Amino acid sequence: LPRLDGASAQAAKAFDTRVTAIVRAEEASLAKAKRCKDPKKANPPAGELTITYHGSIYDGRYASVTLLVERARPRCSNLDYTVPKSFTLDLNTRKAVKFSKFVSSKGKHFDAAVVASMRTKKQNPDCYKQKSLRKVRPPLNKPHAWNVTDAGVRVWYRGNASVGSRCAYITGFVPWKSVLTPADLKSSKTRTTYWAFGLKQSESSRYGYTGKVAMARTRGNQVVLFEWNLSKSSGRCQVGVRHNKRAIVYEAGKAGKVASITMNNATSKAVPKKYVSQGRKATKAEIAAIFTRVNGLNASSINRRCQL
Repeated sequence: LPRLDGASAQAAKAFDTRVTAIVRAEEASLAKAKRCKDPKKANPPAGELTITYHGSIYDGRYASVTLLVERARPRCSNLDYTVPKSFTLDLNTRKAVKFSKFVSSKGKHFDAAVVASMRTKKQNPDCYKQKSLRKVRPPLNKPHAWNVTDAGVRVWYRGNASVGSRCAYITGFVPWKSVLTPADLKSSKTRTTYWAFGLKQSESSRYGYTGKVAMARTRGNQVVLFEWNLSKSSGRCQVGVRHNKRAIVYEAGKAGKVASITMNNATSKAVPKKYVSQGRKATKAEIAAIFTRVNGLNASSINRRCQL
């Protein structure tokens, strides 16, 4: 089992208490589990727990650990399942901290980044080809377990029909450059600009125009890009995190598609550099016609597309 070294006696005791509570709860659950026929006597009559763990100290202050508890039910011939259990302890206050302290719930870019990671052989070598895993799309439910490290955030999901039924658990890792933290949004105003690319008036179009348009929305380091081809009534939405003149964005609804784009500057007015070089800002008349008319692209349709 994990042990906390180098911390105060009080912090080490608080850490051990939480680890022990997890183990005893799993032991009690196993004791109550329904027994199975075991003709080959492959498992001990009382069942068995096998525990491994991932642990780290983040920012010199937070002890973050996940126990992966493999359960073999009494007299069942096969491994039952793996349960990921975690906690993150503030060594200063000796209290557990929530996931929301490190990862902002605004937008769906983190979920998209998690799914992109989960689908790789590096993270889930035993089941990354599973059809059930390939069908997973953001948004996700809250992770069953999570760790914060100096490199990024790791999450675990218990294997089930929605995230790979043949896998004991599914894990994904998101580096900090792709994580939107609460601090990234603190005291930041939302800025939205509209862009036009080869835009021409057309009475035959339901939007009144043909060509392409884009909406760029930023709040702190959060980036949302909505791009739409009016001629084909098709488009995409990208959500991500900006760092100075670079942004890591994920295509909403199509997990696994990630891109690094260049922004025009490092301020709150940053937009993709290609918007400035290839297009122009849309006029008020164009914005009113395309983004607010009855048959146009209203806020609800954009929110659905971007999964905001």
